[in-house]
Amino acid sequence: MAEIALALPLLTAAGLLIRSLVHLQHVDPGYRTSGVLAATINLPRSTYRTPDQWKAFNSELLRRVSALPGVESAAYGVGVPFTGPPVSAPFTIPDRPSARGERTTADLVEASVDYFRVMGVPIVRGRGFADTDTGTSRPVAIVNTTFARRFFGDADPVGHDVRAGQSPGTPLRIVGVVADTLQSSLSGAPPPLLYLPYAQRPFFATTFVIRTRVVPMSIVRALQAQVSALDPSLPIFAAEPLAALVERSLAPPGHRTIVLGFLSAIALLLTAVGIYGLLAYTVAQRTQEIGVRLAIGAEPRQVLRLVLGRGLRLTAIGIALGFLLSSGVTPLMTALLFNVSAADPVTFASVPALLAIVSLAACYLPARRAARVDPIVALRFE
Repeated sequence: MAEIALALPLLTAAGLLIRSLVHLQHVDPGYRTSGVLAATINLPRSTYRTPDQWKAFNSELLRRVSALPGVESAAYGVGVPFTGPPVSAPFTIPDRPSARGERTTADLVEASVDYFRVMGVPIVRGRGFADTDTGTSRPVAIVNTTFARRFFGDADPVGHDVRAGQSPGTPLRIVGVVADTLQSSLSGAPPPLLYLPYAQRPFFATTFVIRTRVVPMSIVRALQAQVSALDPSLPIFAAEPLAALVERSLAPPGHRTIVLGFLSAIALLLTAVGIYGLLAYTVAQRTQEIGVRLAIGAEPRQVLRLVLGRGLRLTAIGIALGFLLSSGVTPLMTALLFNVSAADPVTFASVPALLAIVSLAACYLPARRAARVDPIVALRFE
């Protein structure tokens, strides 16, 4: 049947997107999102002109925020996950023969001392940032596991140097390795990350990450009060729970799934209506034949099987055609799927089964009506 043949590709595509979305919702981003408020402060360059002013303002605000009721810990940084597009920079590793002279890029994150503790990012090797990592001390960096594995293999990167950006100055000494985190997408692989101390690479716009014992949004008013105490003209640029920022990244695949799911539901309904209508018409046309069968001794269950068999044969043909169409369409969806094959066997088995069940239900009513035909009435039917 044409309805089934057309409905099956739609239902299969929707099933693949649903499975992909479920996988995305269970991805571990590498940090603890619950109970964390992400609040961005954008210092106006007309008032805060120097890096020392940026550092002084953020340090004082951090001290005040950490003392607020309901706050467990706080930190700030630039490049906090899901708060904006990542910033990348070229780098070289001078003492690695395999990477000598090779220019490649890594995403940069500038972070304050307690950033990894607040975010719940484990330190795998070496150390985190310390109060001694200042603008006058040796420049240091921390890399993530992907960076270490890709550019150092099985060797320990701690103690090696990396030169980031175009600056010919002192290279950065790698002092630690942290676990991988997802920065802007739950569907991609963790990018190579270079973490730099904010004190050594300050920026005028920072995002405070505040871990709370209360609902994160409940401290926004108190946070704004502390910002206003330091600068009455300065608003919080944005404040939102980190969990909400991560969930928002699921909106595009979620919208695609909803739209395709709605179209699939309509197709499924039309399929059921089409099968029911066709079999009801067939029963009406064959009422006399059915009456004759019943009059000469046919059992009602035999008539039931006759009508159901016709409906299920049509369903089988439609499913076979739809399966061929699905096999040609779903490979085009590969870029939209996450951890799900375009030929996912679970989807390709469950969707035809669903269609078969719906078709059987649509066939049953006309078949039952045929089995209950009164032979006398049927023989008088014109």
